[in-house]
Order: sequence, then C-alpha cells, then structure tokens
Amino acid sequence: MLINEKQEALEYLEIASKYHYEELPMMLFRPDFKTLHNEPRFKELVKKTGIVLNRDLPIKQNVYNFKD
Repeated sequence: MLINEKQEALEYLEIASKYHYEELPMMLFRPDFKTLHNEPRFKELVKKTGIVLNRDLPIKQNVYNFKD
C-alpha cells in the first residue's frame, strides 16, 4: 500500500486469508491498509476474520476464527 497498489494489496491480504495467516486480523488495522476500508474485497476479508474495524473502540476480534 505504500506505493498505492490497491489490487496487489488486496491480493496479498486474500492470500493471507486463504492460508489462515495468524497475523491477518491485526494486519487489517494497519494504517497502510486504511485506504482499502471502502473496498468490497477488503470488507469481505474483514467479515471473514470476524473482527470489527471501529476507530473509536479498542480492537475487538474473534480470536482467529476464520470462516471458510
């Protein structure tokens, strides 16, 4: 995301999801991916991980509960 390659960033995150990368839920909170928050593919990844992206609340996550 540092070079504004949205599609490549989404592909990277989707691969991380596919292989159940345990750091994915935390990665979704990174400022580098903030520009993706309105992208449908990003929203789907967030939904799959079960986390809630809310800037006003502390991190809430469904401890690595990936849904296939």
